[in-house]
Amino acid sequence: MRNLQKKPQGWHVSLTIGPDIQIPVTGYKMVDSSFNIGWNVQTVDNEPIIKDHGFFKKDETCVENQDIIDGYVFGNSIIPFSAVEKETMTYDSGEKCLNVLQTAPIAECLPKHLFIGDTVHYFVPQPDDEEAAVAFAAVVKALYDLDLAFIVRKVYRNGTIPMLGAMIPKIEDDHYILLFLEIPFKQDNKKVNIPSLRYVKSTEEQISCIDRLITSMDLTNPEIFEEDEEPYAPEKLIDPFKQHVDKCIVMKALHKDSPLPSQPEKFILDLIKPLPVIEERSKDVLEDVKKVFPLEKVDTDKNKKEAAVMFDLGNNPDEAPNINGEIKMELDASMDDLVKSSIDHISTVNPESDFESILKNGVPFVRVCDELQSVIIKLFISCVDDDVKKPLKVLAFLRKHCLDYDPMLYNIWLGFLKDIIIERENHNIWELIIQESLSLITSKESEKSNLTMEEAKLFNEVKKQTPESNKMDEIMDADDLVRYYKNI
Repeated sequence: MRNLQKKPQGWHVSLTIGPDIQIPVTGYKMVDSSFNIGWNVQTVDNEPIIKDHGFFKKDETCVENQDIIDGYVFGNSIIPFSAVEKETMTYDSGEKCLNVLQTAPIAECLPKHLFIGDTVHYFVPQPDDEEAAVAFAAVVKALYDLDLAFIVRKVYRNGTIPMLGAMIPKIEDDHYILLFLEIPFKQDNKKVNIPSLRYVKSTEEQISCIDRLITSMDLTNPEIFEEDEEPYAPEKLIDPFKQHVDKCIVMKALHKDSPLPSQPEKFILDLIKPLPVIEERSKDVLEDVKKVFPLEKVDTDKNKKEAAVMFDLGNNPDEAPNINGEIKMELDASMDDLVKSSIDHISTVNPESDFESILKNGVPFVRVCDELQSVIIKLFISCVDDDVKKPLKVLAFLRKHCLDYDPMLYNIWLGFLKDIIIERENHNIWELIIQESLSLITSKESEKSNLTMEEAKLFNEVKKQTPESNKMDEIMDADDLVRYYKNI
């Protein structure tokens, strides 16, 4: 199967050098990814499937599109973001352009690891423009002689995101070309400190074996390939995936009711195999590699025990001890170890036992408390028909532990929980929390708390905001709690 031959569409723009020089050029894609056929989802009757979505309030009334704006979650608050604000914050890149910012030495300033993007463009002077051809050739010749490249700012279309690129000169058979490769901006080029790999000392035999393997698979070896022969030449390679998809489409077109082949055809499988001459030369060396690098099976689950070991049955299952005796004790101990080693996070299924198990494993209380608080918020948000028995039970469990450890962890977080409940207009849930005495921990309950009863009562109140009121809410909220504890 061959790709559909398309006439390349050039990108016409003026290469601007300084305030006075403009050279009309045209850019083409030099390298591009292979084109794969898209798929459309249809019904059995070949009717297209129309996808639609809508937004509904709690009373199941649909919200019109003109009444919907974007919003972003910041902490426990939702920040609205209208189209006017989006337009104001959008960067205006201006009209399409290809402006030269400066020149840079290719060898020193443009290492290959800076080249990003997924394609390469080449620029030539616009056809039927002799003046542009002369000026373009002079610029490319000067850059080529000085081993320099242009650093340019490229805007493909009005309002699109600008790109930074390097235009490298190339002269081939009296053809003058500028190759455009995208490079990152300064803030995008970051140095990442990666820890070193675990050092493993290799023997001389292992090093020698790998050297022989590399030599046997060398594609530049003149003893195997001739000078004008290039194995795996990019322009001659065929995409096996695309070939298989095209074959399946042809088969379905010719034989509609026939099943697809279970595996690709032989010529497609041959595309992913190494060259026969390379496979033959490296055959013996690969056997040596298997010998000098023996593989060992690693048992990753050391806590798992087989039934025969756990019950100590031996070779005769009839001689098993009493189920109420030794076996029960051995089984209980084994299961306890298995459960203890497997729990590493708090789930919404049994958060109390998960909390205690993780604490026994030595995880700091603050970290486990923070995870349990997130689980409680999920339980309150996902409760159906205001059935909050489970989240209230877990909330009481958390309050009891924070009462002994540090009440501040509970008090500050409760302010955030209150904000979430009130913003979702679940006032009845907040009233249940107060009725169950699960509000702030005061100094009357714990000496570690500095909150008075009057401050706790003020916190429990819910003041309904009116649109006409522009006054600040005097009720203590989460931010007030944070500032209060900072001033203690």
